Amino acid sequence: MPSPLKVKIDWIREEIALLFNSHHALKTPPHITLQPPFKSLSTIENLNDIISDYNCFLPVHIRLSGFGFFGNKVAFINVKNQDQLTLLRAELCKRLRKEGITQEATGAFYPHLTLAHRDLIPEQAILLKKYLDKLQFEEEVKVEKLTLYQHSGKRWLAADGL
Repeated sequence: MPSPLKVKIDWIREEIALLFNSHHALKTPPHITLQPPFKSLSTIENLNDIISDYNCFLPVHIRLSGFGFFGNKVAFINVKNQDQLTLLRAELCKRLRKEGITQEATGAFYPHLTLAHRDLIPEQAILLKKYLDKLQFEEEVKVEKLTLYQHSGKRWLAADGL
């Protein structure tokens, strides 16, 4: 994700943390999850090698457009033009399963960029919805890189940055 866009998204996430006391989303860099977190005996290098095999699917052009919610627990930026992203995810997940790294994914894939979750309480979510209704968010994004994140014990960091 381009740096100016990360700054813009982080500004929104920091405003949400300040105004609605929802800080948990700040523990990860702005991202769109293709594969939910998993535990693996594979080395970071092996996982990064697998991920780099999917660069042939890149770049992927998407549009971040408006805001959405999963119930009263998760606030996010919508991802539009997601066909290429969905195909990339399906192929990557298939490979991770074939390598024995992950199991079959359950549930539908709904690409989004999380703004608040886990510590967002329902009462604050109602107020956050009203707040986000007043904002507009439209950005065209060219996704040029896949990133593997690893949990440091406190936050998620790019695995190549550990």
